[in-house]
Amino acid sequence: SLGAYIAALWSVLDRLAFTIPIVPLSSMSALAWKLLNELAPKLLNTNPSLCQALLERAFRVHSPLTFPFKGRSSEVLIISGLEDQIVPAHHPQQLWEHFGRPRQAQLANGHGAHITDRSVFADVVSFLRSLHMLQ
Repeated sequence: SLGAYIAALWSVLDRLAFTIPIVPLSSMSALAWKLLNELAPKLLNTNPSLCQALLERAFRVHSPLTFPFKGRSSEVLIISGLEDQIVPAHHPQQLWEHFGRPRQAQLANGHGAHITDRSVFADVVSFLRSLHMLQ
């Protein structure tokens, strides 16, 4: 997810030959806000200036959603997990929209399923072949 976030960020900062973000976060601020609410609600109650808008401003500088996508949607394969508890489905969905609705592949399970899910490997190979990166 963090590697996928970096891949997504890199693809809005530079023109890449292809990008394959696997279970990508789209917003660090959304994740931080979720974790604060779940793990430290007392901190939020005692610090009223700490709000979601503040986190969005702080993380905006490195959000892939802040900058225009530099590539072509045909050069992107976004892989998401259907039951991912770490990276909810709306994160890859936001990147999918931002990147011009590129190809998608979905893992049947959640985070880390790409390690054992061979169907996604087949999707990656097919995608790379479509770009003439593999024979």
